[in-house]
Amino acid sequence: MPEKRDTSVEPPVTLALSLSAIPNPPLVDHGDEVQIDLYIHGFGEVVRHHLVVHMPPGLCDGPVRIRSFRFASSPALQYPVPIFPQQENERSEHFGITFSQHYFELNQAGHLFASGPVIHAETNTQYAPLSLAFRVSRESPSGEHEIPIRLAYQGPGGGGVCESNPKIVVRSFGQRYQTFLTTLVAVITVAVPILVSQLPPELHPWAWSLGGLAVVPLLLLLRRR
Repeated sequence: MPEKRDTSVEPPVTLALSLSAIPNPPLVDHGDEVQIDLYIHGFGEVVRHHLVVHMPPGLCDGPVRIRSFRFASSPALQYPVPIFPQQENERSEHFGITFSQHYFELNQAGHLFASGPVIHAETNTQYAPLSLAFRVSRESPSGEHEIPIRLAYQGPGGGGVCESNPKIVVRSFGQRYQTFLTTLVAVITVAVPILVSQLPPELHPWAWSLGGLAVVPLLLLLRRR
């Protein structure tokens, strides 16, 4: 009796992705340039995707620049081959984008192309597969700012949404010059009693008052936002 062939179709691999967003640097001053590197990890075939970014109001000075790769096209290529230099596009504070499907293909190591740094062979320079760059507005509030980034995806093995919420901290004026200002306050605090001890008694009140007048503005600068 002839053997029966299994004509059933194997179910598609379950699709599951995760998104990592790494700010560089995470601690910034007003007017600084910030780059957020994006990495996508997981497995499964991706047919459609959409990346959505919401920048906090007033954080950016000018547009957000999106840096991504184009890819060489040839039937003989087994793995995604990125083209240097990266292409750059500009968007407003709130935007959604799609990028090349090659980002979801496997590299020679068997991982998603978007899951690790891309190395330029000639210069040995590493690049994030995707990145967002912007300049911090000089009018933006000091403190912590969270940037919600979400990736929606769909394929034969399902779909879903993954997200990452990187945070950057914009230093206040006092935080930026804290070491210098606190050192100056300490020097004045030590120097004033020494100076007073060298003066006639009738000048002591004046010397103490001048010392206080010198310290108070420095303390106010430390609290300045």
